[in-house]
Amino acid sequence: MEISSKKPVGRFRQIVEIPSNIRKRRDPRFDDLSGKFNDDLFEKSYSFLNEYKKSEMEEIKKRISKEKDPEEKQKLQQLLNKLQSRAAHESNLNRKKQLKREQKKKERELIAQGKSPFYLKKSEEKKLELVDKFKKLQKSDSKVLDKVIEKRRKKNASKEHRYIPFKRREALYTPLLLYMVYNATNFAASYPNHVSLATIVHVSSWIIQFIGHGFFEKRSPALKDNLVQALLLAPLFVWLEVLFHLRYRSSLRQRVMNKVGVAITKYKKGQRQTAE
Repeated sequence: MEISSKKPVGRFRQIVEIPSNIRKRRDPRFDDLSGKFNDDLFEKSYSFLNEYKKSEMEEIKKRISKEKDPEEKQKLQQLLNKLQSRAAHESNLNRKKQLKREQKKKERELIAQGKSPFYLKKSEEKKLELVDKFKKLQKSDSKVLDKVIEKRRKKNASKEHRYIPFKRREALYTPLLLYMVYNATNFAASYPNHVSLATIVHVSSWIIQFIGHGFFEKRSPALKDNLVQALLLAPLFVWLEVLFHLRYRSSLRQRVMNKVGVAITKYKKGQRQTAE
């Protein structure tokens, strides 16, 4: 019987008949007959590779110290950096796996005592990793810990800053500027000699400020250190104090107050040392 050519042929079809006596090939990576992958057993079986990688890095370091060609030395240094970065990444992954194993072991012991099973979320796993990293850094140099905390603080601050639109950030200072312009315009319209009065008030304020700094605080004014800070940033500082009292960005306020406390402590300590 002849088959019509108008009928479309299926895409998945067997063109050549395979004899049944020919053994079918299989891929052991995706076949259940090869068994299940055991990560722990794999790491134990191939742990000798870690020693080989360490010896390879030591060999590259020796070659770098002996190499005189700058281009070849740069290539070797790049290769060494790559291997060190990979080793640090693998060490970090192994530590995360170890933390998970320890948590599972504790959970099994609690389940054996009658507790209902509890499974950690990804966010809670990250918290455990951060706590472990912090404890590890505490044992090391304090400068490294400070750098890591500062980096984490900047990252969190950038996340918070992302949620505030640019127009809203600029609008925070707008009410204060409008209020200042309104007062200046109203003052100029109410008093004919407004220029002389404003000059007297301005000069008197500066004199009072110098007296306050000299006799009460016993410190030099900010004008002496930074003119821009004294003239432009001081009103913004007062405005931010008002916003902080209105619960604006309490996390930022807490960080600022912490830094201010540290600076005051250092200043008082220096004053005591000079007095002694």
